Amino acid sequence: MEKGNTSPVEKPPVGSLKSIRLITRDSDTGEIIPCRVIIADTLGQYWGIKGRINSKRIFFHTPGDTLVSLYPGSFKATISRGLEYNPVRNKLFTVPESYNSGSLTVEIPIERWIHMKELG
Repeated sequence: MEKGNTSPVEKPPVGSLKSIRLITRDSDTGEIIPCRVIIADTLGQYWGIKGRINSKRIFFHTPGDTLVSLYPGSFKATISRGLEYNPVRNKLFTVPESYNSGSLTVEIPIERWIHMKELG
């Protein structure tokens, strides 16, 4: 196990890294919004903007529209944004083996449950 990994790699990923466009949106307004993102594969490895995350920090921040490098396979994403939004947990998505970089977009809406500013 590499230093900083949170779980051992049972088998190496197959194929080459693919660039996936990840978009996070406010579900009410449709606006692209910055969020905190955690992406994990089926082996429990965490992934970030430039591939597997090899540190104790398993998340990254997105400005709302970013490219993430992932191998073909299944992943789950957890998206959060402060206290006014309900977190999206374990959103499943798949990167197909036949996928060519540049055409796959994963769009994840996040729901605001309260507007604190409006309440004063």
